[in-house]
Amino acid sequence: MKRLTACALALIMALALATGALASEPEGVENMMGKVMEDFSIETMNGENYTLYEALDNHELMVINFWASWCGPCQYEFPFLEEAWEKYSDKIGLIAIDTDIVRDDGATIDAFVKEMGLKFPVMSDVDQISKKLGVLGIPTTVIVNKNKEVVAVEIGAKTSTEEFTELFAFLLGEDSEMEIDDAEDDIAG
Repeated sequence: MKRLTACALALIMALALATGALASEPEGVENMMGKVMEDFSIETMNGENYTLYEALDNHELMVINFWASWCGPCQYEFPFLEEAWEKYSDKIGLIAIDTDIVRDDGATIDAFVKEMGLKFPVMSDVDQISKKLGVLGIPTTVIVNKNKEVVAVEIGAKTSTEEFTELFAFLLGEDSEMEIDDAEDDIAG
């Protein structure tokens, strides 16, 4: 009987510890909708310091794309994201944060940026921003508005420039062909 009680007590303690550990993990990025995004600073590949809140001083929206050089869907969507961003670059800021700090060193990222012809800031996630936000898969795109609120979380690759431009137009409050139901589906990921 004592052994059964000891086993039950050990099981309860293990479950309590596991529950506590889970509670301390960051909530998934998809649960950040409508919440204020914490400010962060990160160094770009060319050595400049990039701060989210400072970027929001100059843009209506900030698009933060989490990716890695070996990620096929990331490679697939970058041309669409680049083209859509160029159309809205006067209103929207865009940064791409490489989450694979082990495999993707500076030379790998620089080569990738040149190969893809990317014009927006690209950086390595040495400060583990993706982990702090609970990003579990790539590509993941988080969009933050002037009020520092997360207004969209896109998990997975977009398949056309139009998907990005329609989403940007909707979030900027511009007339768009995007239906409200489609926009809500896109925003939720």
